[in-house]
Amino acid sequence: MDSSLAQLSKPEELGMGLVLNSSDHVTLFMHDEEIISNFQSQVDLINKHVQILEEKLKVSSDECNNLRFRLYDCENTVLNERQGRTTFQRHFYVEQSRHSECQQSNRLLKEQHVHLKAEVDAACAFNAELRQEINQHEKMIRSLASKIAEYQEETPNLTPYWLGNGEDSPTLGAAPDQEVATHDQDSAAPNCDSSSKIVPEVATTMSPKRCGGEVATDELAIKMESKMRKTQPSTTRAELNQWDKPARPGAIDIEVGRRGGSTVALDATAQVMQRAKKDPPKNLTERIEQLTRENGGLRLQLAYHQKMRAAICQLRDDAQFAVDKMGNALVTFTAEEDKAAQDLQEGMEAAPHT
Repeated sequence: MDSSLAQLSKPEELGMGLVLNSSDHVTLFMHDEEIISNFQSQVDLINKHVQILEEKLKVSSDECNNLRFRLYDCENTVLNERQGRTTFQRHFYVEQSRHSECQQSNRLLKEQHVHLKAEVDAACAFNAELRQEINQHEKMIRSLASKIAEYQEETPNLTPYWLGNGEDSPTLGAAPDQEVATHDQDSAAPNCDSSSKIVPEVATTMSPKRCGGEVATDELAIKMESKMRKTQPSTTRAELNQWDKPARPGAIDIEVGRRGGSTVALDATAQVMQRAKKDPPKNLTERIEQLTRENGGLRLQLAYHQKMRAAICQLRDDAQFAVDKMGNALVTFTAEEDKAAQDLQEGMEAAPHT
């Protein structure tokens, strides 16, 4: 201990301008040196810690900047998501409104389809009734034509007394008493001159064989036509023209067609035939005139029904075209509605949940 203190007390060995005179001074100096060395080591350690902290601070600042950029990107993303969600909601509302409109249009189209189908069925039923009536009229016309042909074949074989009797022929009018008396006197030997003198109007209806070729066939037609005009009931021009006016396709109705056209006339013809059976005509000429009038009326009805048939066919074609068009539109609309519903479902599934 003393040797170490002696060595420390040598100023030349210390190399310092201090002179340690005692061992206490040396001890104090050594203690201070230890304190200084410890403090210096602590300062160095603290400097290292400060450098480490500065590096960490720099890294943290970089991370903070990165986080700021990420936060900015996230805010932009959130804003874009909100805008996209708002846009999707708008599109969703628009699609819902379109879907409701499409449902309403679909319902209206179905109602129109049912209505048009009912109209087409009614038109087809009315057309079937008209066909039945036309077939019945054609049968009646053929039967009347056969009867008229048979009567025309039997007309030349009639005697002048049958054709010229005023009591049996109210259409031709009653003959004078003198002519009837002359006919009674000369009935045993009739000839062409006496027959033409007795009944001059009916002489044209006799056979050319019995008259000796003095009466022509065209005169017979002229006389018969004049008699038909005299006995035919008077009709106005409007009644004659009503058969020439076909009904419009849009204004055709079954009940109206029954009341204003064929069925009433057919019933009237049937009534006339029943009345003719109960009260038959007194002579063949009146029967021929009656059948001719009925034949003319039936021909007018047949022409009217042909025009009505053309209008009904046109209405049926138009209605069928409208039904086909409505069906195609309904199919297209249903496909579009299904596609819109599918797109809407896919959009709802792909949309982010809030």
